[in-house]
Order: sequence, then C-alpha cells, then structure tokens
Amino acid sequence: MKKFIYLLVTLSLTACGGDNNSASTGAEMNGTFKATMGDKKFEVAVKCHNFDSDKFDTEFIFASDNQMGNQDTDGDGIIVRGDRIKIGKDKSPIPIDGMSLDLVDQGVRYSANPGVASLEKRKTWTKNANGVTGEDKLYKEGDSDMNRKTYLITYEVVCK
Repeated sequence: MKKFIYLLVTLSLTACGGDNNSASTGAEMNGTFKATMGDKKFEVAVKCHNFDSDKFDTEFIFASDNQMGNQDTDGDGIIVRGDRIKIGKDKSPIPIDGMSLDLVDQGVRYSANPGVASLEKRKTWTKNANGVTGEDKLYKEGDSDMNRKTYLITYEVVCK
C-alpha cells in the first residue's frame, strides 16, 4: 500500500511538472552526491535537474547512473535519487512538503519514505550556493514495521 501511495504522488508530480515553462530552463547539470551513513561514506556522480530554475522550490531532482536513479549502469553498486516533493492543497488532498531520498548500496535499498504521510511538513534539507545539504533518517527496505531500524544519513549535493 505504501508503494502504491508513493507511486500516486510520483505520478501527480509528473502530471504537474509542465505547468510553468516560461521561467529558466532547469537544464540538466552534472553534480556529486556526498554522504555519510554510519561508518560508510559515499561519493557518487549525479545529474541535477531544476537546481538553477524557478521550479527548484517545488520539483528538483538529482539521480545517479541512468539519470532516473533506478538502475546501476556504471557497476559501482551505488544508486542514489532525491526528489523535491511539494504539493499544495490545491493539487492534493494531503499537502506534502519534503524530499524523497533513496539510496541503494550493493543491492540493499534505503529510503527516507516509509510512507507518504511522513513527508507532510518534513523538510530535512537546505539550499546552498551549489546545491543542497541535509540529513535524514533512512529505512532499510524489507524491514518490518515492528523492527524497523533507522539509519542517519548526512549529505551534500553539489551541482555545477
């Protein structure tokens, strides 16, 4: 059910994505995702979208590998994707303001989204001159709700 709700949110973002194309282009930029989760450190090349656009406040994306962040195309075992999710009451019955973060490390998926409700009024990142910095709690996919452990991650996304 949680995946279905997340899919609905993603689809609504896609449907609303073309509302205002008169502003900056939001062109793709190269970037780097740097993070620490426990004793693991990550540094992954990403593509950044809408970081230099008026849309940044509602719909930026960064992703590694195949630019969708859903397939390891470079063979390093790391996949990362972050999506700014902000939907107001006018477009959704549940206003959502947060960032979705997914990290796959050697086949193990961690997500900041145990459910869509957790995104409501949850802003764990800050814009800086070159991208975003933040920290969040990730959840390991497949863990049951009864023994769900959190993994604190601190990260920086630098887009050029």
